[in-house]
Amino acid sequence: MYQSICENENIDNLQFYFFCFDADSISYFRRLNLRNVKLISLEELESYLPELKSVKPERSLAEYFFTSTPAICKYVIENYRSVDEIVYLDADLFFFQSPEVLFDEIGNSSISIIPHRFNFLNSIRNIYGYYNVGWVSFKGDKEGIACMNKWLNDNLKWCFDKLTFSKYADQKYLNYWEKDFRNVYVIKNKGANVAPWNVGNYKVGLKNEIIYVDEVPLVFYHFAGMKFIDETYYTTISSYFSFVTPEIINLIYYPYILRLHNIGFVPKVSLRLNKSPVVKRMRKIIRQFYNDSIAVNI
Repeated sequence: MYQSICENENIDNLQFYFFCFDADSISYFRRLNLRNVKLISLEELESYLPELKSVKPERSLAEYFFTSTPAICKYVIENYRSVDEIVYLDADLFFFQSPEVLFDEIGNSSISIIPHRFNFLNSIRNIYGYYNVGWVSFKGDKEGIACMNKWLNDNLKWCFDKLTFSKYADQKYLNYWEKDFRNVYVIKNKGANVAPWNVGNYKVGLKNEIIYVDEVPLVFYHFAGMKFIDETYYTTISSYFSFVTPEIINLIYYPYILRLHNIGFVPKVSLRLNKSPVVKRMRKIIRQFYNDSIAVNI
């Protein structure tokens, strides 16, 4: 993600904060010594917000990651007073264009969120939250700070990988922000947060060396759930009943996979993967039907 932003944006105008939740990751990034990057360890975060650490025993590892999302935003806003706006980004994003177009769209809004834009066959999945946490921004003004603090307090009280009528992990809380806070902006650019759950909505193509989704340039893609199993990559697009076209593979996934290989990173199987033999068999059949596999020879 960092490299993709650097290639599309003047990072002299940006400061990155990498939250490293284990010793290996912080050691890795220290060796890289990346420009305009500050590293924060889990120990530093938990020391600053002991209330976060206090809920750790009752959360799974994935649930603790979810719980920590607003905590890292709060840490940055309160410890780096020069920060007047923060954007939380999932680590599995890749930018194909400058994010400046999104900042221009957001304008003076205190808070920005982005919808999942599920395809028709998956509209029922909105019960897990209409908005996706891959991109969430807060300005350091009254509304932005109030929203960020409420999100943290909500997560500390309840943040589990369970679906209820009003809650799901850290994500479903976003459903209520437009009602509870002023100056909330919902990003309309459909080239932002293209992902396995919505790429089937669009025609992906190349024009003048720019990747388009329909008539809109692709700003960033969310590679959520990509797996490497038995020497083969799986996109998880098939989980959303969409075919994996050659354009999706060649223009979006293959360049990303090459980048991962160049930095020596291989995606692991999800912590939350259902290991039932029946489910595994069904997944295999669905993947084959939707052509959801990428064999890479490097």
